[in-house]
Order: sequence, then structure tokens, then C-alpha cells
Amino acid sequence: MSQRFQIEKVEPALGAAVAGLLIALLCVPAAAELPQGFLVWIRGEEGRAETRKVHRMTLPDKDEVVALTTGQDVECQVSPDGRWVAFAKAKISGEADYHQFKLWSLYVVSIFGVGQGAQEVLVDVDGYWPSWGKDGQLYYSKPDPDRQGHTIIMMAQLDDSGRALSRAEVFRTADHHGGVTEMNECFMSPGGDWFAARTRGSSGVSGVARIDLENPDDFVLLGQAGNVGCMPGVAPSGAWGYLAGREKGILWGEAPGEGSEADAQLIPPVLKYAYHPGISTDERWFLSAQSDEDDHNAGAYDIYVSELSGMKASTPEPMVEGGFNGWPHMWVGDPAAIPAPSPSIVRFFPSSFTVVTGEDVILEWQTAFADTVQLEGEEVETSGEQTLAPAQTGTFTLVAASGDSEAQEALEIAVVDAPQPVAISSFAASAASVTAGETVTLSWEVDYPYTLDINGREVEPSGVLEVNPSADTTYTLTAQGHGGPVSASVAVEAEPPMVDLLDPRGGCLCRAQAPMAGRSLLSVLLAVF
Repeated sequence: MSQRFQIEKVEPALGAAVAGLLIALLCVPAAAELPQGFLVWIRGEEGRAETRKVHRMTLPDKDEVVALTTGQDVECQVSPDGRWVAFAKAKISGEADYHQFKLWSLYVVSIFGVGQGAQEVLVDVDGYWPSWGKDGQLYYSKPDPDRQGHTIIMMAQLDDSGRALSRAEVFRTADHHGGVTEMNECFMSPGGDWFAARTRGSSGVSGVARIDLENPDDFVLLGQAGNVGCMPGVAPSGAWGYLAGREKGILWGEAPGEGSEADAQLIPPVLKYAYHPGISTDERWFLSAQSDEDDHNAGAYDIYVSELSGMKASTPEPMVEGGFNGWPHMWVGDPAAIPAPSPSIVRFFPSSFTVVTGEDVILEWQTAFADTVQLEGEEVETSGEQTLAPAQTGTFTLVAASGDSEAQEALEIAVVDAPQPVAISSFAASAASVTAGETVTLSWEVDYPYTLDINGREVEPSGVLEVNPSADTTYTLTAQGHGGPVSASVAVEAEPPMVDLLDPRGGCLCRAQAPMAGRSLLSVLLAVF
């Protein structure tokens, strides 16, 4: 962001003035150079929310601006390792107000974007307002179906292809703050020990609250901004949080246990309104979207950047201009050090696992992060379908490759002379009862199915599936086929985890069966005694 000057030949009468101006400009301390890394933000056309896409800009040169997603997106956050961008995507076509939380699903996309088999990966069908933990956990808000305006905070663990290996409930705001009319837009601290949330209710409640998971019933405002405070976030250190304050600028407040600072201005409004606060992963740069338009959802907003020194910010300078720009986040690091995602096969299934001699079968596949894909040794599109007429029972193999990495899956199609009745030979769980969140392995064998699923998830006629129930769950295997459908079920109980409670004098008092997340130590003790 240093200024460069080029002086062409000027008239003598203007020389002194130009020289004086140049000297004056050079005497002004130059803003620090931007770091190496990426700026990620939502960009779209003014007044058209449906055009919003996640964009990436390479720093420090502010070049290589590319769209990473296909559209109707909000709330992007880069993972600490720079590999993934989490964001929410509208479930409907046309415009969507991001305050209608039930309209959003949570996704991740590679920092390299979509294309060549790369895709937007669905994390949860109901999800928004993502935040990342220090060890790669992805936290997000989920509308509480039992309490309008309130939130279930979730945590997902992702694999190397961005798919959710597991999802677990962390906290229900209505269980502890049911008297608050709304508690949503929950942004979890990187350490997972507290979160900032947009709150609405009676006087003294509206703004952004900080909730300590060790004392979850306490309600302390991080900032209020005259009852307008919204768009909360937490700094990478976890020591403070921030919020948008409209005409009051970007405000900040300290984390639980750090002190009592709250509702203090960090970034002033450059124009009239300051929204969409964001921060760099090294906590040195702060971002905000500024405008004189009231519609911070789709109006003309520009992104400004300030350098942080302690809790003092330099004068905001423009960074991205033109159209709508919001939800900025800056990842600091070497882009060349970010590994490309491993190629994966998202889906490879036939129209039927069993066909009668002479019948066609359609093989469908979808891959992610693959440069090349081969079906039975022949190169095919990264996603597509192919119609075959197998003469006999056989196996078909799909290989997705990128560089030196590849993923491979095979499926068997049974060819029979006459229709055979579908039958479930076996369906079992490795355990009937586990601690919530632990792994259970489902295994099954099915004869002559057309298609089959377990609780709506497509599966093959024979296989195993690892699940992590967070509550008592019944798993149902349903197989379509001649004479079907047929089904079988297994039930798995999920018990709350055992928590060690320590006597303050030393030693263990007991072991309590209670989930600590979302419960105070006092509430656990009361439950035990």
C-alpha cells in the first residue's frame, strides 16, 4: 500500500509547487505494507443479493482476484491453515435475506476455488455464521427448531476433501438464556471456551453478548452500540471480540476473564455506516465494510483495512471498491505452502445394483479436486454418467487423480436371468450403547437390491459405515428391489460423557455423567448431589 509517484516534465512555474507537494506527501508516514496471504470476502452487484460470491485476492499485491463459488453466498471465514473457506449458501433461488437463518446451509470450498472437479462441499443442510477452532474444528450456528430466534452451536470435523467426518452439538442458547428474545450469529472463540452472539430483547440485552462455557448462565454484553450491535466475531487470540456498530463504527470488548472493557470503538465510520468487521489470522490487520447506504446486506459497500497496534487501529484505507463487498477475512501466510486438496470420489453409484440380462444400467459419478477421472481405464468427465448393458456380473472401477494422488472406488453389478427377491441377510451395529460422540460401526449384507440407503444415505449392498451418534439414534437400512422394499433397524443409545470433578483440596470427588459443553461446574455438582 506504499504510494508510488511518477513526475512528468512540468512547467517551471509549477515545479516548486509540485516539489513542495511531493515533499509534504513523503513526510507523511507510509502505511505498512500488506502481508503475504489472501483476502477472502463476499462480492456482488449492488442491490442484487443473488449475485454474491466468495472471492479471493492475493496479497500483498492485491491481484489474482477470482470467484471461488457459484453464488448466493454470505459469511466467509478462512481456516487457520488456509486450505478451506467456510461460508453459508442460500437454499432458494433469487434474493435471500441473510437474517432469515433457516434459509441457509453451511459449505466449505477449497481456497483454490471450484473447477476441475473441485466443488462446494456441503457441511450441514441448516447452518450459518462459521468460525474455526485452533485445531481445525469448524463451529457454526444452526437454527433451533424448538425455539424461534435461538441457536444450536455445532462443531464439525472435516477430512482432507472438506467433507464432514462428524458433527456434534456444543451448546443450545435457549437452555441457558431463554429469557432473551433472540440469540444467534454465534461466533466461537478458537479455543472453544466462549462465544460472542447477536442478542435482541429487553433494555440492556440487545447488542452482542459474550457467553463463557464454564459459566454459561452468565449474560455479559460485549458491546451494545445503542442496541444495534451485530455481526459478532472473536480475535484469533481469543482475548477479545468485536462487532458492527452502524454509525458508531466497529466496537470491541474483552473476553470472559480478561477484564471489563466493552463497547469501545476500534474503527470509526469512514462514511456513515461501518459493518462487516473482519480480522487477519495474525491479528495485525482489521477489516470493515463502509458505506453511506443503509442496506448492508446488498448495498454499495467498500472494504477498508487498518493496521492494529495493541487495541489501536490506524486510519482505515480503502482496499476493495465497487458494488457490494462484505464479510472480509484475511489469511496471512505463504500461499505456495498450502497443499492442494486430495482428489476424492464424492459419489459413484448405479441406477440399480441388480439387472436382468439385457437391461441397461446407468453409472453416475461425482468427484472433487480431480484433474483426471477414468472409468474402466477410459478417461471421462470429472462428474457425469454412462449407460451400459452388462452381459454378466462384474465390477466397474472409477479412478480420480490429481498429481501423484488418486482415489479409487469399485462397485459390483449383479446380472441375473430372472428377477430375484431383495433380501437383507444381516444388519448390525458394533455396539448397542456408547458415550455420545464415540464411533459405532454399522455392517450389512443385502441380496439382489436395486438401490439401498441407511437413514437416507446411499450405500452399497455390502459394507461398513462408521457413525458418531450424539443422542439415542435408530439406524434403518432400506433396500429397494424385486418384491420390496424391505428394511431392518438397529438402535444405538448415546450416553452423556463421564466428567471428572476435582476436589479443590486435591483428589477426585466423583465422576459425573454430564456433557460439560454448555453446563457450568456448579450445575454438574448440583446434578450429582
